[in-house]
Amino acid sequence: MKILDVVIMAVLSAAVTVGAALAYRQVWGVYEEKAGELPAIADEMTVPLGDSVAENVTALTVCYDANGTAVAYRVRTQAMGYHAEQPIVLDVTVSADAKTLVGIAVVQQKESEYYGARIATAEFTSRFEGRKLPVFLTGTAGRGAHIDGISGATTSSKAVVSAVDTAYTFVRTYLVEGEE
Repeated sequence: MKILDVVIMAVLSAAVTVGAALAYRQVWGVYEEKAGELPAIADEMTVPLGDSVAENVTALTVCYDANGTAVAYRVRTQAMGYHAEQPIVLDVTVSADAKTLVGIAVVQQKESEYYGARIATAEFTSRFEGRKLPVFLTGTAGRGAHIDGISGATTSSKAVVSAVDTAYTFVRTYLVEGEE
């Protein structure tokens, strides 16, 4: 009798899981985490920013295509990681419509040598390329692209995602919504 109970519970659990997934798709639709083609950047112009513009944003680079149209914004931003004495500094490139994360580059970091320093590797930074915004660490609730963090370097991974979110919010607030 106990085996039958286990089988019934397994079937019911599977039915509830499938039903919830179908209901989610019906309400929210299918969410694609990767965007389409990324903009080609031919030229750029950097504007230094003071702390008075936005917290943790220090510079803005406008990226242009070959026709002179702004196609992306590169925002220099920072967040505190595991090494709390010195922030992680990133260049985060966001599409001009603030819908796509073109990519990230770690400019400066002093995270732990064996774990946290891996945030600067291509293996980690490439996880962000072409993702729809906003981004979240896998396991975090939210509708957006989910990025796998680095095992053993959760604090550093969270800091990078926080810096990306700062850049996304800056572009959306000051550059995209300001145009509308």
